[in-house]
Order: sequence, then C-alpha cells, then structure tokens
Amino acid sequence: GVFWRRWHITLGRALQSYIYFPLGGSREGKLRTYRNLLITFLVSGLWHGAAWTFVLWGALHGLFNALERIFAKPLSRVPHWVRVGCTFLIVNALWVLFRAESFQSAATVYRGMVDFSNLAFAQVGSLAVDGFVGVPNRLNAIYVVGILAALAVICFRCKNSCQMLTEFTCRKGALWATAVLFCICPGRASLSISISKELAMAKKWLLRLLALTMALVMLMCLCAWCIDPYMLYRVRDNQYLLNSRLVTPGLIKNYDYDTVLIGSSMIQNTDMQRFRDTLGGKPLRITTGAISLTEIQKLTDKIGELGKAEHYYICLDQYLFAPEKWDDMDRFPDYLMDDNPWNDYRYLLGYETWMRFIPIDIALSGARALGLSLPEKLTRAMSIDGIEDWRDDWTFGEEATLSLYTPPARNAAFDGATVLARMKKRFDEYLTHLDFSQGDYTFFFPPYSALYWNYAFGAGNGETYLEFKAYAEEQLLGYENVRIFDFQNAPFVTDLNNYKDYTHYAPEINDRMLGC
Repeated sequence: GVFWRRWHITLGRALQSYIYFPLGGSREGKLRTYRNLLITFLVSGLWHGAAWTFVLWGALHGLFNALERIFAKPLSRVPHWVRVGCTFLIVNALWVLFRAESFQSAATVYRGMVDFSNLAFAQVGSLAVDGFVGVPNRLNAIYVVGILAALAVICFRCKNSCQMLTEFTCRKGALWATAVLFCICPGRASLSISISKELAMAKKWLLRLLALTMALVMLMCLCAWCIDPYMLYRVRDNQYLLNSRLVTPGLIKNYDYDTVLIGSSMIQNTDMQRFRDTLGGKPLRITTGAISLTEIQKLTDKIGELGKAEHYYICLDQYLFAPEKWDDMDRFPDYLMDDNPWNDYRYLLGYETWMRFIPIDIALSGARALGLSLPEKLTRAMSIDGIEDWRDDWTFGEEATLSLYTPPARNAAFDGATVLARMKKRFDEYLTHLDFSQGDYTFFFPPYSALYWNYAFGAGNGETYLEFKAYAEEQLLGYENVRIFDFQNAPFVTDLNNYKDYTHYAPEINDRMLGC
C-alpha cells in the first residue's frame, strides 16, 4: 500500500477518486474493500495496455494489496527492512509481466531469475559498463557491489521527497526564490516594487549559488587534472588501472617513444621488455580489443601528426579489411584525441572519470601507501607495457583450441570478387594514412593456426584472403623503407598447443616472432 501511495501519484489519485471511492472504497466491509481493490488494480492494468499480461499485472498488485490488509496485524510485527525488501522483490518480479510481450517470454525471464546453477560472484562484474580491461572480473564485482551498497544506504537511510515535505518549513532562501519567480512573470510588475528588497537578496543568494557551483566545478577539474587517470597530461606508469581505449590518446601525446607496435589482439601478449632487448628503441604498443580499421587509421594519423615515431611495426589482419559495416567502429573519444583544451571538460568532469577510474585509482594509491601487495594480474593491468595483455585470462592447448572450434557452413552467397575488391580499396585508403617519407615500416601477417585456414576455406573465403595478402605485399614492396614478414606459413601454426582458439596464439609465439 505504501508503495502505491508514493508511486505514480497522479494515476493513483485518479483511480482512487474515479474507481475506488465510487465503488464504495473501504466503507462497506472488508470483503467489498478487497473486491474494490482488485477491480481498481485491474483497471490500472488495462489503463497501461490492452494485453493479458497487463491484466495479470494489475490483478496481482490488487491481490497483494488485499493480502496486506488481511494480514495487517501480523505484518506490523515484521521488521521494517524485511517488509521493504519483500515489497522490492514483489514489485520487481511483477515488472517482468509489465514489460513482457507474452506470458511465454515472461516465463523465460522468471526461469532465469530463479536459476542459480551458474551464479558466481565474479559474474557480477559484468554489470560494470565496459569493465576494467585487464582487471580480474572479481574486482569489477567488488566495485559494482560497492556502488549498489552505497545506493542502498542512500535509499534506506536518507529521507525521500515525501518525508522532506512533511518536515518542510519555509526558509529565507525559498522565499527569495519565490519572489524572483513572481517578479519575472508577465503582469506581475507591481509586485517587484513591493519586494525589491527580497529581490536584491534573492540575486545575492543566486550569485552565491553560482559562485559555489563554479568553485565545485573548478575543484573537480583540478582534482581530475592532478590524478589524470587517462594520462592526458602526463605519464605515470604502474600507478593506475589502464583502459586502452581511454589512455592510448594520452600515451601517443606524452609517452617517450620512437617505435610503435600497432595492431589487434594478435600483438597484445608481446613482451615489450623483450621487444626492447631484441629490436632496440623505445617502443609503445598501440592496441585495443577488437580494434577496427577506422581506429587503426585514426591512431596512425595522430602518431604521424606528432612525428615522434621513427620505426613502425604494424600487424596486418586480413579480416579487418573485409567487413561491410564493422570498419566504421570508432571507440577512441575525439575529445581525447584532439588538441583543443576547451574540450577537456568532457574528460575532467566525465562520468567514467569520476565514477569508475578516480575512485579505483585512489584506492590503489591507498593500498600502495599501506604497503599492501597487489595480484600480478592487477599490477600488469597498471603497466603501460601490459596494456590489454590477456595471457592470464585463457588456457592454451590443443584441447582448448578444438573445444572452441565449430566447422563452418559454406556460404553460398559469398561473392569473393566483391569482397576482394572491397579489401583492396580499403587497403589502398589505409596506405594514404601512412607517411612513408618518414621512418621505416615493418608489416607482418600474424600466424593464425592451420585450423583457421581450414575454417576459411570451408566457409569459402580462404582463397579471397590469400589473394588479398598477395595484393597487399605487392603494394608494400613498392616502398624502399618497408619490410614484410609473413608468419602465416610458419611451421608452428600446425601445433594447436600454441593456441587458445584458431587465431590467438600463446606469448611464446610473440617471442619467436621477435626473434625473426
């Protein structure tokens, strides 16, 4: 009953005035009262939509309201928080009926709600938008549970608007604000003469509010600038959690590098210290999960604009040039990529900055200050060299690889000539984003397993990918400062113990590639 007195108040009053009271309300005995409640809530269901799911939703709300009245005395002895919790569960369960298109779809949701067979605390972390890349999902789960706990404290311990209204007393600030509203209304000019003093005080109050707001905004900007979780102004290695989508623009601008390693998840397990020892230079790995061709071009443009890179190592995945739509995906925010300081407010005051990264980064700084040791996987996620490294997230081996493999169904509609033409066109466009007059370039085709090529030829696109590779090599060899390595015919591609699926390989393969 309390829920419905505070939820959708306008509708509740209308139903009360035009349905419940005309039926007799609670004045004609208990049985008629229960009947009137059921009828009123049935009408409420029909008001929301002409479907049986809405009818059942209304009927159940009426039933629970009637049961609350029937068992009013026993329920009064139940602790308040238990009654609130039960109301919360019942209302949310009934929202399924409200949103479901049919009883069948509602039943599917209900089965999922009561199936605890796959429940695990670590899975709660999936509620975190994007997650923290490279961070144990259990940490994400702790973060989500912490936010929910804070919201629960606000919900149950703080006063709501109804409670505030019962305790409301008119204060000077409210009077000043009301005076301002009356003075600016058309036809109220005469009032401004009689309350000129109040208007002056209201202006003073509004100016103070504006000053306080500006001070708070400036303080938030200063704190975000000092902590700088995205490294947009300075580089701090091994201090904060790093999300490649957000820190890569800052690293391109501020990191001390002369060599870049650019590519997809195929390069993410590269040991960057081994890279330095083997190939020399000051390397920076540029990558993100499921990177698109548009993103690679955007990042390459920024690297070329700054002119710090002298050596480019670029991973060429054939599949990046093939899709019709996926190539336009761009997840690197423009306000981080550009050099316009006026756009930085979106970073300094951003939701992810303040709700995700600054709290976690402060907690990590506190843990280090207390001398607490952090898990190796977490420390790797805080390292620039370890950005997007996923070696600890998967099991490598023939059994694991084959368990993820499903033989393809040949696509009869696949038009190899059209796809090849599209791949060539996109590759030619990609080359326009590279300045071959500066630095030297090493391109390499990553060593997908032999199982991948079995899949590709089974699906009908294997020959197209090979023809594209030949075309790409021909175009690149026209430049003097270009080297090409094709690891796709290396002997180790037939050993599935080197893989976690038919494309992604173990870190040892990255080490062998560096040795070449």
